[in-house]
Amino acid sequence: MKTKTYDFKSFIRKEHESNIKAPTISLIPLAIAPFIPTQAFAETADIQNKMMTAFDPLLQLIQGAAYPIALAVVLGGGIFIILGNSDRGFSMITKASMGYVLISVLPMIFGVLADVMAGVV
Repeated sequence: MKTKTYDFKSFIRKEHESNIKAPTISLIPLAIAPFIPTQAFAETADIQNKMMTAFDPLLQLIQGAAYPIALAVVLGGGIFIILGNSDRGFSMITKASMGYVLISVLPMIFGVLADVMAGVV
């Protein structure tokens, strides 16, 4: 499709409107599509529910392993603080705690986002 340009004066005088073509009949299906009920939306919601439940065991495994791993890293950070390397120790503790919180909270956040997007469709 070729792009048309108009000079400012002819645009203000609305001379370009005489060259605009009316929509053709090929656009009618696009205009009436939102008013035709289909089963596509129900199938999409069903697929979404299946995908969310399919990943539940993996999410539970990661969340179950997050606590002991974060605890070990926090204890290691404490040992570094005791040994005199407080910068590395505090860095390990903060990163482990932020990681544990993210692993615990992100599935809930994505669940809320999925519910919101299901309401949009």
